[in-house]
Amino acid sequence: MSSFKKTFFQSYNIGKCIGKGGFGMVYAGIRLIDNKPVAIKTIKIERLKNWEKERQIPIEITLLEKVKTINGVIRIIEWYKVWKYFFIVMERNENEIDLFNFITERKFLNENLAVSIFTEVLNAIISCYNVGVLHRDIKDENILIDVKTYNVKIIDFGAGCFIKNNDSCYHDFNGTRLYSPPEWITDNIYLGKEATVWSLGILLFDMVCGDIPFKTDEEIIFGKLIFRKGLSKACKDLIKKCLSKNHEKRPTLQEISNHKWISSRKNY
Repeated sequence: MSSFKKTFFQSYNIGKCIGKGGFGMVYAGIRLIDNKPVAIKTIKIERLKNWEKERQIPIEITLLEKVKTINGVIRIIEWYKVWKYFFIVMERNENEIDLFNFITERKFLNENLAVSIFTEVLNAIISCYNVGVLHRDIKDENILIDVKTYNVKIIDFGAGCFIKNNDSCYHDFNGTRLYSPPEWITDNIYLGKEATVWSLGILLFDMVCGDIPFKTDEEIIFGKLIFRKGLSKACKDLIKKCLSKNHEKRPTLQEISNHKWISSRKNY
């Protein structure tokens, strides 16, 4: 038994699976020294696509280490290499569920709750961007919400990357296709900021309408937005701007932060 394997299994108990994705499985775990709940992500080495070359570890670990002090982002505790796997140990709050289930239980979110959640996500994304990290898979399933406090955390940086010089375009993308922008579907071009803004528009529509707006490539490219009745003009305006088919017309992250839908509801 390797020292890493021995140390890991002497330190943690692994429980039931609580999540899975394209890059690994996530299990509920307990840290034995203090019975602290943790989340343990297992990643099979042969399935890894993105590596940090210097340390020969998944880029996800490097990204998590970079953003671990940012509010609204899941915190990595430590990691292990065990046989054919990497194990990433992260914090776990037993009051949290993913935003997908949170929305499903309520059918849709009222605008006052939506703006609170959306603003937290936006601020976390801006903070990640400021330290050079792009998440590249913002969606309801990758956001945890505490059902008591409504505080949120972004999880799963498996599709993430470090920002290139001048945030130039990327020609690789392993995020969720239904959250990807038209320029990726048509030209395989992923522009960091502009694509992030598009995914935020999809997320906001999902929160206030109860489902994502587009279900096929054709709808992403040509589809029109059909809003739930009763939404404010300001909310619809922000969504329309974020989901502009022309990436050059989408707002910046800071412009989203300053949008009247957010600024007029900051006291809620």
